[in-house]
Amino acid sequence: MKKNIVKSLLVLFVFLFVITIVGCSNAEKGSTEQKEQSIDSAFISELKKALEKRWDYIEDVENEKIIVEDDVEYYEKLISYEKEVYHFATEDFNDPKLKAIAEDYINGMKSQEESIQYYNVDYMKHDEMWSKGYDERSIALLTLAEEYGLKLNEKQFKDLKTNAQLVVEQNDIQQKIEEIVHNIKFNKVKTEYGWDTYNATVENTSGVDLDSFNIEIDLLDKDGVVIGTESSYHSNTWKSGQKVLFEFSTDITGFVKMEWEADYYIK
Repeated sequence: MKKNIVKSLLVLFVFLFVITIVGCSNAEKGSTEQKEQSIDSAFISELKKALEKRWDYIEDVENEKIIVEDDVEYYEKLISYEKEVYHFATEDFNDPKLKAIAEDYINGMKSQEESIQYYNVDYMKHDEMWSKGYDERSIALLTLAEEYGLKLNEKQFKDLKTNAQLVVEQNDIQQKIEEIVHNIKFNKVKTEYGWDTYNATVENTSGVDLDSFNIEIDLLDKDGVVIGTESSYHSNTWKSGQKVLFEFSTDITGFVKMEWEADYYIK
């Protein structure tokens, strides 16, 4: 009888031990998931607050509620509101895509912050870096608004949203043009008086009209050394869907490979 009681108590003890371990494990797992999820939602929440502070400051300056004498001071103040979200660059997000968007946004902010030091010494560099950051922030905000439920004041978000849509459109066009350039294949069509002529028929599949499309071709030897450069140029408007013959001649011998880049204007 005593043995049975001891045996029963032992079984009960083991059962309770297993339940405790499983419970602790589930609690730890739940705590981890809650922490990861809280980082994701915290980023959205803190970014919204930081943006509202930044935009309220801009509005106060525009309405002359706040008088700013120095442009550098103005830019530094703008950045100061959003530096509160810098720490998210090193946080572990539950959603990898959201982490990438957060990093893009923060990099855009840092580009704008860095640009301030050039405002009075190299304005063109300042403008280039500020615009780059503006584009990165715009695209990130558009994605956060459309896919992650970031609620923004539509009036204040309007310019950034429009800019983001334009940047996305331009990037898409740029990618299509790069594909056109990448897929060009120059073939030798004749040799005459020591000159070799190469040409390629290329279709404009970018969806936009292009102007002054110039291809700079480097001629490389077996060691990858550029031993000469030629160019092929189309000066007229290259309409979307139109095929154009690009051609160049060279008297350079000994090259085994061609590499090229294109300069152009979007009409």
